Amino acid sequence: MSTRPQLVLSVLLMAAFGAACGADDVDKQTGEVAPWEASAEADEEVETLSGVAPDRDGLFGTDRVQEVVIELDAADWADLRKQTRSMFDVLAGDCMAGPAVSPFTWFEADVTIDGTTYDRVALRKKGFIGSLSIDKPGMKMEFDEHVEDRRVHGMERLLLNNTPQDPSMLRTCLAYDYFRRAGVPAPRCGFSHVTVNDEDMGIYASVQAVDEHFLSEHFGDSDIPLFEGTLSDLREGWTATFDPDSDAADHALLEPLVAAVETGDFDTIDAVIDVEAFVRFWVAEAMVGHWDGYGWNTNNYFLVLHPDDGRAHFVPWGPDAAWSSWNPGGGLDWIPLNNALTRALANTSQGQALYEAELQRQLTEVWDTREMLDRIDDMAATIAPWHSASWAVGDLQSIADYQASSMQNGLDGAWPSITWPLREPLCMSQRGTISYTFEGDWGSIGGGGLPGTCEGDYTWDGAAGVLPEGPLYTGISDGIGYVACFHSIDPSIGSQLAQYIYLPPDELAPGELYTDFMVRRAALYYNDWSMGDSWATASWVEGTLTLDEAEPGGTVRGSYEGILWQPAW
Repeated sequence: MSTRPQLVLSVLLMAAFGAACGADDVDKQTGEVAPWEASAEADEEVETLSGVAPDRDGLFGTDRVQEVVIELDAADWADLRKQTRSMFDVLAGDCMAGPAVSPFTWFEADVTIDGTTYDRVALRKKGFIGSLSIDKPGMKMEFDEHVEDRRVHGMERLLLNNTPQDPSMLRTCLAYDYFRRAGVPAPRCGFSHVTVNDEDMGIYASVQAVDEHFLSEHFGDSDIPLFEGTLSDLREGWTATFDPDSDAADHALLEPLVAAVETGDFDTIDAVIDVEAFVRFWVAEAMVGHWDGYGWNTNNYFLVLHPDDGRAHFVPWGPDAAWSSWNPGGGLDWIPLNNALTRALANTSQGQALYEAELQRQLTEVWDTREMLDRIDDMAATIAPWHSASWAVGDLQSIADYQASSMQNGLDGAWPSITWPLREPLCMSQRGTISYTFEGDWGSIGGGGLPGTCEGDYTWDGAAGVLPEGPLYTGISDGIGYVACFHSIDPSIGSQLAQYIYLPPDELAPGELYTDFMVRRAALYYNDWSMGDSWATASWVEGTLTLDEAEPGGTVRGSYEGILWQPAW
């Protein structure tokens, strides 16, 4: 067979990885929202929950870096790091039936924050898809899980975000800062230098949890409905994916919101959703280029029902990819319209007028290019002793400036004509199965050994097929472990199937491994003569890789059995 993995490797890798206040109530310097401010005296008493504000500077602030030292059993730390979420757990089958179940378990640790030690702190990994990491996991702390009523600077929880999509390490705090200055309830954020079991983990964004404290601070009541939206929308068939995050949260409470949005009537929507507060949130998401938020991706947000009138408010979440794209909306970059609510409001004259007025306000009263560039420089200088990436800081500044210009240009232009349909659910469908065995020389992936052989069978939509004997290329290349098999399917048209498995190099060793498409990725690709050197992704593969032998400089032998899933996109 003439096809060599070096010719298609780059192509295959690309395919695989392929609020309730007025504008006058916002302090533009501090970002504090006046109606929800607690008294200064309240900050002195931080041991109780009700009616007490968190210590604003104790855990959060972008003008300093706090030291967080975590100590836990070595085996627990190893387990925590390796825990992950399967892509198939999130998107395979009926992914709209409910929120994705968390795969993470709690461990016990001693935590020292700026010299003060707290023993028996509950610790677990955190992250959904893009933020999962073995090398530098995001983490969540619960201070009162094992020590009743314990607070740290008035807080029960602290989140340590690893922000792997942000080489500058600044975007999360910078975006939350902008939301707050714009008058949108948003978490506080700061920087932490984290050490775990004497291992330097680097800089993290320390983020306030959206929990009882947050609700009490911003909405005056800690016992109100709170939902987390993850690929969730206010339309029929989508609300089951909302994760109820408070005792008062019930999916039935979302039904009136869906019904109102479906009417497309501004007043009907405003009766159940605080439209003025939502538009503030909507514009702010666009200003920070939050392409992975509600507006553009129905993702990364919280929905709160206000205790005063029951109307819904939106809270931003997970903005580590803010200001990371020159075209966050794929070309329509000044107004996010990829969800049911913004689409409904954009089709009303009142909604258009509110959006334009709010955008003008934020451009005039909240955004200042020189001030923003200075904020970025100041934050970068704060973390520079632990993390320095001047090129990433420069990119962030350029994109932030460009996004503000895009927003102004949009405001000066015509309102878009909405003709495209809303996105369908991203659920993957099962198309078949695959099974094969392989044996060959370690190092053949890089030309350091002769190709081995693979053979097996597969099914696709109920039809059975054979994977005839073909070459195996395996070993480690560029820090990635590979098991790659090629099979000629129909010589008359030159069709081939290539099954690639990518895994961490230390896992190319005897044993069984689950390909989750997060840490270990398996995919089936198709090519024929009409496609030239291009390969199409036929399916993602969930299954078990069994390595009977895997010895550097020796033999790699084993088998694979998996399920063929076809992504919806």
